[in-house]
Amino acid sequence: MNNVVVVPRIVVIGPPAAGKGSISRMICKNLGTELVTMDDLMKNGDSTLAAEAQQYCADNSPVPADLFARLVQSRFVYFYYESLCW
Repeated sequence: MNNVVVVPRIVVIGPPAAGKGSISRMICKNLGTELVTMDDLMKNGDSTLAAEAQQYCADNSPVPADLFARLVQSRFVYFYYESLCW
């Protein structure tokens, strides 16, 4: 039998100061899981994607949705392999 605990992946999006961080911390605490923020994705994510996102931020432009989705997906892949102890 597989002992891996499956935790839902939840993405919280919204405008600045909408409470995304507060609600996300509460959800993660209740689920006993890790919080991944946009800052985490840009610092610890796929280096090519992160560099591209950082350029948008440096230009004070929003990160395009498709780039954001690819950053999130790369992080989920990381968690998947980490759960397999790779």
